[in-house]
Parts: sequence; C-alpha cells; structure tokens
Amino acid sequence: MKKFADVREIVENEFETAEFDVSTGLSPGELFLHLEKLQNTDTHRPRQTVCAEAYAWLLDNVRLEINENTPFAVKLDLGIDYKSFATRDVFDRALFQRHKDKAVEEMNPEEYAHFADAFMSLYSHVSTDFWHTVPNWKNLIEKGFAGILE
Repeated sequence: MKKFADVREIVENEFETAEFDVSTGLSPGELFLHLEKLQNTDTHRPRQTVCAEAYAWLLDNVRLEINENTPFAVKLDLGIDYKSFATRDVFDRALFQRHKDKAVEEMNPEEYAHFADAFMSLYSHVSTDFWHTVPNWKNLIEKGFAGILE
C-alpha cells in the first residue's frame, strides 16, 4: 500500500481528475437517454421495480475509472462535473427530478417556490438524496430479503 503523502495530490483531486475508460461503458449522455426512455415508456409496472431495474442497467453500462491510489478505487462516469460540482447525475435527472419537483410543487407549493427561488439565486439547499439507501426496515425484518424480492 502506498503512503498517503505519496498520493495526496491524487487523492485530493480524485474526482476532478478521473479518467474514465471509454471501452467500459456508455457516455453520460447515452446513459441519460436510455434511462429517460425507460422513465417515459415503462409506466405500467411499479415505479420501484422500474427504478431498481434501471439502476442495475446503469451499473452494467456506466464507464469506469480504476484508481489504485485511493481507498475508493472505482469511479462511475455519471455525468457529474466535479470541477464545478454539479450534483445531479444522469440517474437522478432521468428518473427522479421531474417527479420530485412535480410532487413538491403540487403538495407544498410554498416550499417549492422557496426552493425554486433559492436555486435561481444560486443558494444551496438540502434536497432528496436517491443514492443512499434507506430501506423499509419493518418489512425487511419481517419478510427478509427473499420476501421483499418476492
């Protein structure tokens, strides 16, 4: 294992300087178009199923970077420009953002207007996070993984 001091510059800028191997998958634009097509055409099945299958497809088709110098060696090319840190990746933009905005606008228009104003004035705000999993623990404990899958 390399010493931190020897790889510090690489680790400090690992996302900004990632070099994705084009032979390992599709571009962020291609990923987005496919995910958006799934979003728009597969409306008869449960949304959770469509999203799970879309995520599995994404992981099978995304470009990778392997960097042996960092603790998190695999980076996924999800269309995030870390130099300016745009936080919405192709999965979020294609499958969630439109629905989230519509739901917030319809269910809480005052809050939506507040977020829209904050976004337009370049202030940051807390938003929905679809990359960290929060399972329904009650059902998971009662049914187990097999029961949830079933």
